[in-house]
Amino acid sequence: MMKNINSILVISLSNIGDVILTLPVAGGLRGEFPEANISILIGRRAYPAVKDNPEFSRVIVYDKHKTLGEKFLFIKKLRRERYDLVVDLRHSLFPLFLRSRYHSPIFAKRSKFPEHQVRKHLRSLGKFGIKPDKIRFPFYISEGAKENIKRRFGGRINSELIVINPMAASHLKCWADDGFILLAQRIQDVYNLPIAFISGREDREKCAKISGEIKGSFNLGGKLNFQELAALLQKAKIFITNDSGPLHLASALGVPTLAIFGPTDPVKYGPLSPIKGVVRKNLSCSPCELAQCPREHQCLKSLSVDEVFLKFEEIMNEAKQKKS
Repeated sequence: MMKNINSILVISLSNIGDVILTLPVAGGLRGEFPEANISILIGRRAYPAVKDNPEFSRVIVYDKHKTLGEKFLFIKKLRRERYDLVVDLRHSLFPLFLRSRYHSPIFAKRSKFPEHQVRKHLRSLGKFGIKPDKIRFPFYISEGAKENIKRRFGGRINSELIVINPMAASHLKCWADDGFILLAQRIQDVYNLPIAFISGREDREKCAKISGEIKGSFNLGGKLNFQELAALLQKAKIFITNDSGPLHLASALGVPTLAIFGPTDPVKYGPLSPIKGVVRKNLSCSPCELAQCPREHQCLKSLSVDEVFLKFEEIMNEAKQKKS
């Protein structure tokens, strides 16, 4: 049993989506050591995911492109912090250099069966006898971001808002643009619900084109920072998305989510919200998790609007029953 744990370092990952999936580890540590100072080390691209989060006493950005000498000075500076516990989710050599009283294993023990990335990360706490009763994402949304979203909707955001993310980091994870357009049109025709489209800056033109096909929709492609996106999703009735960073953000916020999957495995990366659904094709080659598709992207090309809309209605009904 570990005693006198006052200072903890969580070594997380580099991409925003990946870092979000590690946050429950910090949540589990906070539950076990409520008075401890918890710091988190992340890659530069993931900084928005934990910026200004009061759960962390310190956010440390690590640049893997530093020279060898700069990395040596960086580790030397970290070692002076004298952490009592280091939980390394990268399973690197960092803990050996930091000389903490306790640290996670350098080599991770792999599960025999596919498991969600969140549960995989939480297993790293088992070595220390920590087994959280529930998954808690220590996530923070600033009041400023909430106010910015209100202003974008004229001071009032509709609680019936459907938010759609037709993008992903890889085009291989993206359902067809026409599919999202026809799906949004059907949602309007059947339910008459307001719809907002989101994307990163690099996809803003494509997002604007899709949104332009949907009468009265809100095009927020490339217009929101990370905190504002979180504030928007928190207000969404249902979030529809490809496998992407915003999917994991919606999980952290507990937003009802419909996730569209192709080459990646929903068992590992699917939504964790209380109300959720996954739609995918059960093909012999899927999930392949390959960077290049040898079969013309059939796992997503063969996915019909009818199939996605049916799952949307299931989530709508579940949300309605839970509300009543």
